[in-house]
Amino acid sequence: LSSRSFAYRSDIGAQDAIRHLRREWRDPARLFAAEYDLTDFFDRISHEHIHKSLDDLDFSMTDLERYLIRAFL
Repeated sequence: LSSRSFAYRSDIGAQDAIRHLRREWRDPARLFAAEYDLTDFFDRISHEHIHKSLDDLDFSMTDLERYLIRAFL
């Protein structure tokens, strides 16, 4: 199993996953890869609502992450 896999393991659990995420999100140099098929998904949600929610909830995001979110919308 991957050292970053927290599901279905007897030696680590949800609290370990949360600790790992906290450490990762504090590091400004993040590496991420994702592949999703979101065809037409965001056409049904108000883009203004998404932007406002991200701003209001004060998500910790880099400028690149913010750019990518806006580019997908």
